[in-house]
Formats: sequence, structure tokens, C-alpha cells
Amino acid sequence: MFQSLLVVRVLPGQGPAAMKTFLDRGVLSECADAIPGFIDGELRASVEDPDRVCVLARWRDAESYHAWGTHPARAAQLADIGHLVAEIELAEVFGPVFQG
Repeated sequence: MFQSLLVVRVLPGQGPAAMKTFLDRGVLSECADAIPGFIDGELRASVEDPDRVCVLARWRDAESYHAWGTHPARAAQLADIGHLVAEIELAEVFGPVFQG
């Protein structure tokens, strides 16, 4: 199983509203329904900066994560909520849990 980390800075003062919009839009449930290889995800706010939002997601494999980047569902999501994003600070996928 692979995990992605997406750290987004939203427009100043928009952290709570952006998170509500993300949840109301059903982004994670839509990914589960539409994107092969997406397992689950969660949305978190920074404790130190309410305008920094983190999306953690689990994927079957790295290919599934990369396919999400060009999936029509992602394009529709960005069209709906992208106006709240000031900057994507980090978008990376990590491999399986290291077993030593």
C-alpha cells in the first residue's frame, strides 16, 4: 500500500471554509467511487497555521496515485474548489511501510 501527502496553502483566512467546501464537495468519497486504486483518505488542518491543509490518502500502488493526477474526477474537483488554493506546497507519494 502506498500513501500520498498533499499539503496545500489556501487563500489567507480561508482554511476552515476551504475544508468545509472540500468535505461538502465529497472529494474523498468521489475518489473512492471513481478512481481505481484509491483506498481512502483524510483531511487535516495544520495546528500551527489554519490556512495549511493536508490531505493524506492511501493507494493500492504508485500508478493509481499518478493516474489520479489526470483523472476527470480530479479535474472536476479542481474546477469546484481550486479557487481556494493559493499554493500546493507538497504533492508526493510514498512507498509501502518499511519493514527493515
